[in-house]
Amino acid sequence: ANLAKSPGDKLFADLRGRLAGSKQAGSDGQVDVTRLYRLEPTTRSCEDPNFKQLTLRADGQHPAWDIKASGKGMVLNREGQAPLPLPFLEEQMPGGGLSLSSEANGQRVELWVAPQRCVDPVTGAIRHLKAELRIDGKSVQGCAYYGGARDL
Repeated sequence: ANLAKSPGDKLFADLRGRLAGSKQAGSDGQVDVTRLYRLEPTTRSCEDPNFKQLTLRADGQHPAWDIKASGKGMVLNREGQAPLPLPFLEEQMPGGGLSLSSEANGQRVELWVAPQRCVDPVTGAIRHLKAELRIDGKSVQGCAYYGGARDL
């Protein structure tokens, strides 16, 4: 309710759960949520044509940046710079985290994500992964979520 700008606003929810039957005749069943991946104050996320191909998406502010990773590589977008496509190596970390790293185009780019609730300070969106982007040793923070191509 706090994410909605006004009563009745729609929200996008990406979650995992189990469908349970109704306990009373004539009423709908329910979804028992086991994991919340993201909750956003928008319905445009339902229309993202790239979601099914992504394995991971991360973004942050100050300066604005985002990474979209898929089986074909990752693309780093930064405010005021051209998109930078990169090959990457993905490593599983203890505790459920991931590291995506690349040493292409004369830069060392690392994205570290860990399972921790993360709230986007601009939109208020809630994500299930905390992200840290390091480029040549300089670090910025953000949030991340798994894409549709991630086999959980």
